Amino acid sequence: MVQRDLESAGIYMEQGASIKSVSVGNLAGRDLTIGADAGVDERQRLLAEIEELRAQVAALAEANPGLRDDAHDELSKAKTAGEQGDTNRLVEKLEAARGYLERLGKDLPSALALAGTVATLVQRVAGLG
Repeated sequence: MVQRDLESAGIYMEQGASIKSVSVGNLAGRDLTIGADAGVDERQRLLAEIEELRAQVAALAEANPGLRDDAHDELSKAKTAGEQGDTNRLVEKLEAARGYLERLGKDLPSALALAGTVATLVQRVAGLG
């Protein structure tokens, strides 16, 4: 039989054991859970963030109403695409919303900040697969 030093082992598993899920404390300011539900949880967080962005866009009272409404509509379509699991359409709609927000950002810095947030979401979608 092999002798093991269990006190120095970060993880010790007997032969035939398996891990269903691993939870890592606080990583880079965000909690990260790796397991069967990780992709689903991330998608739900992403959809919640899109909903929050929609509210922030709607609150841009000083913005050009046409561009603001276009950005809001594209975010709504992005959320629907995400709910349906259509990653390609989700990216398309986020990119369209980002474009409208960048145009608004020429006169309204808060819209430009939202465009940056949308660009970050686009990068995160790539991780959803």
